[in-house]
Amino acid sequence: MVRTGYAVPLETILERLRDRVEDVADTYAPGGRRDGAKYWALNPGRSDSRIGSFVINLSGARQGTYHDFSSGEHGDMLDLIGLATGASTAAAQLTEARAFLGLDEETPEARAAAARRADEARRRREAAAAEDLRKLNHRRNKAMDHFLTNKGSLRGTPAESYLLGRGIDLAAIGRQPSALCYAPSMLNPETGTGLPCILAKIDGPEGRIWSLHRTWIAQRADGVWDKHPDLEFARRTYCEFGGGWILISKGGNQRASFRNMPAGTWVVAAEGWEDALVASWAAPHRWVIATVSVDNFAAIEWPEGCAGVIWCKDNDGENEATARAVERARQHIAGQGKAFRIVESDTHKDLNDWLRGRRISSGEASAAEGTG
Repeated sequence: MVRTGYAVPLETILERLRDRVEDVADTYAPGGRRDGAKYWALNPGRSDSRIGSFVINLSGARQGTYHDFSSGEHGDMLDLIGLATGASTAAAQLTEARAFLGLDEETPEARAAAARRADEARRRREAAAAEDLRKLNHRRNKAMDHFLTNKGSLRGTPAESYLLGRGIDLAAIGRQPSALCYAPSMLNPETGTGLPCILAKIDGPEGRIWSLHRTWIAQRADGVWDKHPDLEFARRTYCEFGGGWILISKGGNQRASFRNMPAGTWVVAAEGWEDALVASWAAPHRWVIATVSVDNFAAIEWPEGCAGVIWCKDNDGENEATARAVERARQHIAGQGKAFRIVESDTHKDLNDWLRGRRISSGEASAAEGTG
C-alpha cells in the first residue's frame, strides 16, 4: 500500500489519524460545530442542506469514527477522507492520508513522538471503552427496572386512548403485546420532569432487555391523547439498541421465543412499533417485530428458524439514504441465508397512516387474516 517513504502499517496510520481527529475533521468536513466530544458537520460525501445528521467522534471509545444518522453509514477517518475527496480505493485514501500526516517528510524523532502519542491515545480509548460498557450495562439494568415497574395492562390508560386515536384498538387485535406498557411518569430530558409515556421493550441478542423506546404523550383539548406537542423529540430510545428488536407478535406460538422460533418461520418487520401493531392485526398468523430504525435491519442477527423477512417499509419517496439502508438490509439478510421481501404502500406513508382515521373492527380483522 505504501507508495513513497518508509513503510507504515495501516493500523499506525489509523492511530495517527485518530490522534489528530480534530484536524482531520476541520480539513475534510469543514464548517462544522463542536458539541463536547462530538463534531457535527455536513456530510462531505453528498449535498447536505443543513448540519444535523452527520457527526464525528472527537474523543472517548469511538474517537476517530463518524456516523451518519440519516443513512446509518459509519466509518473511520480513512473512510472520511474517501468521502471528502472521492477516493474510492484504499490505496488512494492512504496516499491522501500520508500526505495529510506528512509521513514522508517527518524526522525519525517526530515519528517516534507521534507513535508515543498514538499509543497513549489507544490506551485512553481502551479505558474509555471499558467505562462506556460499564455505563451501558448499568443503563440497561435501569431500563429493565423501568419496564418491570410499569408493566401492566394498557386498558383504561392514556396509552389506550393514544392508540385508539391512531385507529388501533387492542380489543380488536385480541391481545396486548407484552413488550408494551404505560408509565404515568417517565423522566423527559427536555423538560427535566416526569411525563406520561408509553414504553416499548427492546429485546437484545443476549436474552435481556436491550433498551426502551419511549413515546411521551399529552391530552389534547378534545380529550384524546397524542404525541406530546411541546417536545422537540417526543420519541426517544433509552440507550443503545443496535441489534435489538421489539417483539409484537409470535403468530399464536406463545411458548417460543424469538431466538428459538420454529423452523420455516417468516417474520414481518416494521420500523416503528405502531406500524408493527397494525401488521400483527393484518397478519395474526405471522411473527411481527419492530426494528426501531431503518439501519437496525442490518444489525439484527435473524434466528436460525427464520426462513425470510417481510419488510413493511415506510413510503419515504425518492430517498437516497433509505435506498442505501434497504440495500444494506437486503445484503445482510441474504448473507444469513434468509429470503427478503418488501411491502410498501403507493398511497400512504406507512401502515399506521393507512389505518389512521378508521378503527379496527372485528369484521375488518377477519377479512385481513389472510394478508401477509
